[in-house]
Amino acid sequence: MMSPKIRLAFIVPGGRFNECYYWDSYFACLGLLELGRLDLVRDILYNFIFQVKHYGKIPNANRSYYLCRSQPPFLSDLAVRTFKSIDNKEEAAAVLRAGILAAIKEYFTVWMSEPRYDPTTGLSRFKPPGKGIPLEVEEGHFDAVLYSYAEKYACTIPEFIDQYNFGNVNEPELDEYFMHDRGVRESGHDTSYRFDQGCADLATVDLNCLLYKYESDIAWAIKNVFNDKLPIPAEWRTPGMTDDHVEVSASWLQRASQRQESVNKYLWGPERGMYFDYNTKTQKRTTYEYSTTQIRMRRRSQHQYREVARPSQHASPAAEAMGFSIRMGAASDACLGRAEEIWPFA
Repeated sequence: MMSPKIRLAFIVPGGRFNECYYWDSYFACLGLLELGRLDLVRDILYNFIFQVKHYGKIPNANRSYYLCRSQPPFLSDLAVRTFKSIDNKEEAAAVLRAGILAAIKEYFTVWMSEPRYDPTTGLSRFKPPGKGIPLEVEEGHFDAVLYSYAEKYACTIPEFIDQYNFGNVNEPELDEYFMHDRGVRESGHDTSYRFDQGCADLATVDLNCLLYKYESDIAWAIKNVFNDKLPIPAEWRTPGMTDDHVEVSASWLQRASQRQESVNKYLWGPERGMYFDYNTKTQKRTTYEYSTTQIRMRRRSQHQYREVARPSQHASPAAEAMGFSIRMGAASDACLGRAEEIWPFA
């Protein structure tokens, strides 16, 4: 059941960021729930559901030029939290059903489809499709990158941008640069030296733990609220689903188990007692310590719990209590108080 209102409210970060961002909205909703603003949280949730239904994803933010990329997935958690905040059981179940159906579609069409999905590891990456220069940046943002290309084609930088965006020039290295740039923007951790090696090739700790959370949330909802049987209506079906397709909790628990095994196989660094992103191109773990190593999965081994809980010998004193180190000059590395860096999953 969708909200009967035509217009649904949402929260914006502020300043020039005057649109509804995906994961920014999620963290705003956590505070709104504490304040008792269930009405606004429900509006934001329905906005997300609408976007998945009509666009196949929750875009980075609600502008047309964001349609190729998303942000870290929090829909299942927001749906469950909203469900638990509604007193009327029938209404709560209807809201949860809409949220879980959207989360299932988002899971398959966005995160478990190539190019984001890596079939070799079974893990997912921030690797949105698309081509060209991001439209949301301030004028001159990429001038240092584009200067040599403008010289090569004997034109101004704005002229080169037009030529490149319309596909009139072929520059594979620049294509790869912007592929990784889009990945960083989709990750939400822009900017961070963590992604110097190329974001789009990384099966990241945070994304795969969030998808594990999806698998667990969906299994919980199907088993405990929908009597272990959730029929998928036509508008929510993804390729491969039949007209009578029904989701059950066992299949989602199996997906969670498989992801947990893959995360421990590819992302766990026993020599340093931490989880690290895995480069699917070089087939090696990265070594950059970051707050995302603290994201918890429910079925770590006891040894892994002890190791992750131990403060890093490389972390600065100011950051040790938070579990990560600082390298100056990058926003996501330097902001200890940034909500997105301190995630609430237990």
